[in-house]
Amino acid sequence: MLAADLDASGRQTLVVVNTQHSRLDLYQRRPAEERRPPYPTDPERPNELPLATDWSHTELPLEDLPADAAAADLDGDGRAELVILTGPTLKRSAYGRTTGKWERLRHWDLPSAAPVGRGPLLLLREANAGKREALISCETGILVVPLSLTPAAGEARAGWFRPRETVPRFD
Repeated sequence: MLAADLDASGRQTLVVVNTQHSRLDLYQRRPAEERRPPYPTDPERPNELPLATDWSHTELPLEDLPADAAAADLDGDGRAELVILTGPTLKRSAYGRTTGKWERLRHWDLPSAAPVGRGPLLLLREANAGKREALISCETGILVVPLSLTPAAGEARAGWFRPRETVPRFD
């Protein structure tokens, strides 16, 4: 789960990674003038809770099971795009809102590895010369992948961080 200003409106959108339905759920609080009155309750369904009318809900279906998501402005337009890590085969996709609708802007197939970790599996960082990289926590180490929406000639390939030291365990 993360919160980010995805439409440059100054309002945060809550992004929930929904692994049960292989999608992202996007929740954004509506401005006061766009809110609707609450729905009447259905006496036939006493346990059903009405949706919060001051929040909008958008579903972003994905082709693969999502593992983690992050948000960053990848193209410099002032609006953040979503970078999504999916599995079980390691893939990364960037989604952005074009013409009012979410679309996949770029897709990367990554080296074979299984993502692992308790915290975020996907971190974005500024690298040398203002370039961005994605760091992905995997069972074999940390995968470092260049992050750009437009493929450039000679673009660096994914690589692995290597530990500085290896300490053998004796159990």
